[in-house]
Amino acid sequence: MAAADIVFGGAIAFLIGVGAASLNWSIYATILGGFLLFCLGILFFRRGNQQYRKLLVFLLPLFLGFFYYYLYLNIEKTGEHISFNRNTSFSGVVINEPQSTEKVQKFVIKLLPPLHGKTEITTALFPEFNYGDLLEANGVIEPARTVAAEPTSFFPKIKLLDHHQGFWVKEKLLAFKNILTAQFGKFLPPDSAALMSGLTFGVRADFTKDFKNQMALSGTTHLVALSGYNIVILVWAIAAVFGYFLSRRLTFYLTTFTIFLFVLMVGAEASVVRAAIMGFLLLLAGQVGRLYSFRNAVALVATIMVLFDPKILVFNVGFQLSFMSLLGIAYLSPALKKLFHFQNVDAGFLNWRENLTTTLGAQLAVAPFLLQYFGQFSLTSFVANILILAFVPFTMFLGFVLAGLGLIFSQLGFLIAWIANLLLAYEIGVIKLFSKLRLPVESSPLSWIFFIAFYAFLIGAILHFLPKKNK
Repeated sequence: MAAADIVFGGAIAFLIGVGAASLNWSIYATILGGFLLFCLGILFFRRGNQQYRKLLVFLLPLFLGFFYYYLYLNIEKTGEHISFNRNTSFSGVVINEPQSTEKVQKFVIKLLPPLHGKTEITTALFPEFNYGDLLEANGVIEPARTVAAEPTSFFPKIKLLDHHQGFWVKEKLLAFKNILTAQFGKFLPPDSAALMSGLTFGVRADFTKDFKNQMALSGTTHLVALSGYNIVILVWAIAAVFGYFLSRRLTFYLTTFTIFLFVLMVGAEASVVRAAIMGFLLLLAGQVGRLYSFRNAVALVATIMVLFDPKILVFNVGFQLSFMSLLGIAYLSPALKKLFHFQNVDAGFLNWRENLTTTLGAQLAVAPFLLQYFGQFSLTSFVANILILAFVPFTMFLGFVLAGLGLIFSQLGFLIAWIANLLLAYEIGVIKLFSKLRLPVESSPLSWIFFIAFYAFLIGAILHFLPKKNK
């Protein structure tokens, strides 16, 4: 068994252990599950081949993952000191960018002594607060409703004490992002500017309630969830600008540094962190002259993220949707191409064949999670995404260009905005159309048996249809 296979298997076993603990499995159930996985692994080796004994090494990271989850929770709980369910005075620094809806704003503060920990505050829209603000509040802090949530204080009395108490680099980046997104409002109509802000920087503050609902109904909300698209376009732009003038090594360092700053600027959501780390691994493989293994990269990135916060594996929807859609694109899409006989034919008008298999692969992979968390899934979302996805990369590229050059060349900004608005108007039209043309599939919370059966079927289909060279 190759070292890469051992590392991959160990990472998967560790994630299974964390997942078992997150789902409140007992240690005995975990041992039984580990034994069953060991027996299943034997089936993949010929009789008489003693390599299957090496599968026993995967039981150790499985149990490490199980105990690591509880160790992390205990350390986190030990470091928390908060007075719950009684009126109290507390102070803290805003550590994330406040998120606004039509009625309230929400943000998380890091509590200052004598209290310790974090608290999410829900308060009125005005006055507005920003990252790095030092606040003094008086109100009731309620315990976290779930393991993954923060304790919450609803509408406490808040007094602003000071500004600029956060990490100065992040504060500057957030201010810079606001300047860039403001360019969209100068050159584009309100709806187009809001969608462009969502596509490029994941900003949804200017979305109306109706438009949010239309995106949800049409199955296109994921378009404004930052993902690999943003990272790919960013890397391509940096390489195009600096690659002609600088050395390969210096371009690598600049690209890596820019990716880090971008993640810090947009808020480090699970999907963009995953894309950023995988993008870095791809760049690193090219820099050191090593082959890039998608399988190992996915396992490594998931393990790194779970090490930093094991709660995200089971309780973070963005983490789950990001990885499942990525796996659907990587493994299910090639199988669908073979099923539809698309391997050796033209991509078609607007690359529709590629968009069809990519969208189907991603949407099928996340369908059970959408039913589980949101209670519905529209079959027409496949069509909506196929019609939009062909234009999204170019729209994002125009958005980054408009945000940058709009500050310097107003006339050029109007020209780019005119082209971008054609695409945005089309995408908004598709979203609105398919928010009405729906074939909804609705469901109550699903059992784990359905998840196992559904993904076992998908894995079987992949193994059957995937070309032999890719299996």
